[in-house]
Amino acid sequence: MGRDRTPSLISLYVLYLTESVLSVGWAYLIFKIFNEGTGSLRDVWYGYRKYLLKAFGVSALTGLVFGLSLYNILFYFSLHSTHRFLDLLLAGFVVWALLFWTAASLYQLPLVFFQNPPFWKVFYRSFLLAVGDGLASLTLVAVLAFGSILFSAVFFLWFFIGPAFLFSLQCVALEKQLLKYKITYGDKPLEPFLEQLEAERRRGWK
Repeated sequence: MGRDRTPSLISLYVLYLTESVLSVGWAYLIFKIFNEGTGSLRDVWYGYRKYLLKAFGVSALTGLVFGLSLYNILFYFSLHSTHRFLDLLLAGFVVWALLFWTAASLYQLPLVFFQNPPFWKVFYRSFLLAVGDGLASLTLVAVLAFGSILFSAVFFLWFFIGPAFLFSLQCVALEKQLLKYKITYGDKPLEPFLEQLEAERRRGWK
C-alpha cells in the first residue's frame, strides 16, 4: 500500500517545489505590504534576487518533512499486525509531530524576510514561536486547514487568492508574535514599530 502511494506523494512534492520557487517573490511583496504599507512589482524581483535560495531551501525541507510524516502515518494505518495498538500509538505520535511542524512552518518564510537569519536558525526560531504561544499556533493551523479545504473544493480559488491568503495568514501570525516579544523589523526604532503593531493588534485578525 505504501509503495502504491509513493508516486503520488513524489508528484505532489515536485508540484510543491515548483510552487515554492514561483511564489518567493510574490510572498515577499505581500510581506512588504504588511510591514511597510507599500509595495510594487519591483519588490517581486528583489524578493527573488535576495531570498530565493534560502526561502526555497526552507520550503523544500519543510515539504520533505511533511511528506515523510504523511507517508509514515499512512504506513502505520495500513499495517494489520498483531501489535495494532502500537501501530496506532506510533501513528498518533507522528500526527502530533506533524501538527507541531506545521505550526512552526507558519513562521518560517516571514522570518526569512523579516530577519534573514542563518538557514538553521529559521527552524529554531520558528519552533520557539510555535511553542511560545501554542494555542494561537494551533488556531492558525486550524484556519490554514479550513482554507486549504475550501480552496481545494473550489480549485480555481488557489490560482486567484489561495497563495495570497495563506501567506497573509503567516504574516499576521508573525506580526502578533512580534508584538508579544517586542522584536523590531529591519532598522526601525522600537517605539514607532510597537505603535504600529499595537494598531494592528487592535485591528484584529481580519
